[in-house]
Amino acid sequence: SDLLFHLLVLFRERGLPLAEVWGELETRFGAPPRDLAKLRAKRPPDHS
Repeated sequence: SDLLFHLLVLFRERGLPLAEVWGELETRFGAPPRDLAKLRAKRPPDHS
């Protein structure tokens, strides 16, 4: 839980909306690893 908390703090500091983080996690939940490339192609551009 400590790692998750610090990752969320880092995402917020970088300006990444938490709603986008949760949305990305929802698209990956239960997806086989081979399908992740397809999911990544559908997501919006990175915030880097």
